[in-house]
Amino acid sequence: MDQPVNSSLGGKLAIPLILAVGMLARIYWFWYNPSLWNDEVSLANNIIKYDFSKIAVTPLDDAQAAPPGYLLVEKLFGQWGGYSEHSLRLLSLLCGIAALILFASLARQVLVGTGRLLAVALFSFSGPLIYHSSEVKQYEMEVLATVALLWMAMRFREKINLAQAVAVGIAGVLCVVSANSAIFVVSGAFGVVAGRFLITKQYRSAAHTGIVLGLSLAAFFAYYFLILHRNPNVAQLKMVWVDHFAPLPDSRTGVIWYVRTTFFALVNPLGLSLDLDLPFLPHPTALKYILSLSLGGLGLFVLGIIVYLRKDRFRGGLILSALITTLAASLLGQYPLDERLILFLAPVVYLTIGKAAELAGGDAARGAARMGARVLVVLASVYFMVNFAAKVVHPAWFGGVEKYSQMREAIHFIAQTRQKNDPVYLMWSTVRFYDYYNYREKLDWPVIVGTDPRAAAQSEEDVAAKAQGEIHASMAGGNRVWFLLQDVFSPVKYRDQNGTMHETATPTATIFRGSLAKEPAQITETFTGHAATAYLMVKGT
Repeated sequence: MDQPVNSSLGGKLAIPLILAVGMLARIYWFWYNPSLWNDEVSLANNIIKYDFSKIAVTPLDDAQAAPPGYLLVEKLFGQWGGYSEHSLRLLSLLCGIAALILFASLARQVLVGTGRLLAVALFSFSGPLIYHSSEVKQYEMEVLATVALLWMAMRFREKINLAQAVAVGIAGVLCVVSANSAIFVVSGAFGVVAGRFLITKQYRSAAHTGIVLGLSLAAFFAYYFLILHRNPNVAQLKMVWVDHFAPLPDSRTGVIWYVRTTFFALVNPLGLSLDLDLPFLPHPTALKYILSLSLGGLGLFVLGIIVYLRKDRFRGGLILSALITTLAASLLGQYPLDERLILFLAPVVYLTIGKAAELAGGDAARGAARMGARVLVVLASVYFMVNFAAKVVHPAWFGGVEKYSQMREAIHFIAQTRQKNDPVYLMWSTVRFYDYYNYREKLDWPVIVGTDPRAAAQSEEDVAAKAQGEIHASMAGGNRVWFLLQDVFSPVKYRDQNGTMHETATPTATIFRGSLAKEPAQITETFTGHAATAYLMVKGT
């Protein structure tokens, strides 16, 4: 039988206060409501376009993919709220708050004292978790599924009857069809529980746990073969993430991959290391990487694994099983390990860090072990609180600067400034933004839809020439033309005569601006925002 878990709090109000701040941070980011960014607006357009009978089974436009359960509920919320940004983000907010509350309950079953306090604080103040709690994507639902499945596995680790198994199995089915990563959690956690029942000869409970696994696996295979396997977007996305599938660590390249992946995972999605975009980090690359690394967070995670192995193998196996099954899937080329795709593993990491932090308090350890754990806890706490404070002061940093857009503000600037018949040239990557805000705000502008000049381009000069041609043709139709550009790094990729792949160093939007400067016209109105720029070009002024 398990040893009883001491539920003593480091202070009766500490965890409720931490949870309250965590909820307020999520509500604050929801209220802040920045413009949708690339993937959000692409998914939003699909949710608007497809009705309930098609949204869950149809390959989505613009290389988007999301589980059917998430899409159906998101469609319901969007339809109810007129597909506003807030209505589309509400589901993620509710998932984020529910996950936060449930994680505190899960931590009570696994951790004590300082460990529980630190784990709940990490979950509450995590920048990535706060950001994804108001994103029009499925990743916060995946976090909720992870926490819920681990909570149920811990709840029924001693005994499970038939009725409970059926209820948990149904919950597993709902998780699997609503979160692509849930299969790793349910198979790992309940596999460990079933194994323990077999070892302790609790065969009836083992059989009941088999019902949970059977229902969940049946739902996954039905979902996989009926929807995922037939979706061409999945194969396309696997090509995009081809460098993020785990290799065997049997070579120098393989070992470097694990070091690199761990380093960047500590930044995003774990929020333990300092974001590399923070302006107070020094510019020299090597020094910036060294100073950003959370040695405290990394050290506690490794120490937590050791503590699980030495003192609490069952709970450790249950908690870490999701990490093991996910790594196995990645080694088989089935799941990439990259930022938001592994956000669902954040609760696993925080619980493991919490296990190590238990050594810092009470009588869990003495002497050097306690002192070392306390040093690591202080280091980890300083880093993640600096991250949290910086993002509260500068909300644009919550999801990283690459996911912050002011395209809505650029479109509103044009709407408020343009004359009735002014045409608007849409750089190819801004069309999806116009489509969404046109649906919401009935803009109905005369638009000139740009093509992607990178297609078949063999150099940066090719892109500039194509951009120049489109800009010149747009100006030929009148004296006033607006240009809406997106300032993202979109390199031109091409192969030389030897077949070697190259890519340009200049962002495509910068090439467009250079082409605009060559036109015999003047820029008379300008909006410059993050990842969005609007220009009014006027002839004869």
